[in-house]
Amino acid sequence: MRTQFLSIAACGLLGAGAIAQPTVANTEVPITSIRFVGAQKGGQARGVFIVPDVDTTRSAYGGKLSRYDVHISKMLEVANLYCSNSWNSVEWHYFAGDGEINMGRFVMSCNLVRDIHIAYGTGRPERTVIRYGYGYDSASEERYLPVLNLNGDKIPKFQSFVQRFTPVGKAQRIDSQ
Repeated sequence: MRTQFLSIAACGLLGAGAIAQPTVANTEVPITSIRFVGAQKGGQARGVFIVPDVDTTRSAYGGKLSRYDVHISKMLEVANLYCSNSWNSVEWHYFAGDGEINMGRFVMSCNLVRDIHIAYGTGRPERTVIRYGYGYDSASEERYLPVLNLNGDKIPKFQSFVQRFTPVGKAQRIDSQ
């Protein structure tokens, strides 16, 4: 996996010496867009998750995880950011094929998100670009979010969770007005 290292920051003013920054990985599984729009009901963030993949069953990273598994994992990682900021849940509208294939609408309660993060733990931070709002009024933010620690015997357990975690309905393009 291609990694990019952040420079070592000097903290001489604090008397702490040099502190190494975490290793940060670029997303190997491409994501077209992660965009959040206004919440429709209190406490539920609403996001659109779009990937270029037409076949989400393909292997991610050449291993056992599928692209679909990694997409669900990324949604959980981003949802964790929202859940740590007083939201109750995150509603995802998931599309593959650059928005042409409706993969469904998923609702992740913050209790579920916390349970998953406790069960799997997190690893290195990964660059994630998140967009907010619509069209010309939109903004974007680059965040380095810890990825779920999906390796070894955790992989089949996570895949079992993903198979049981089904959409609650059809996704909608709520990102376009």
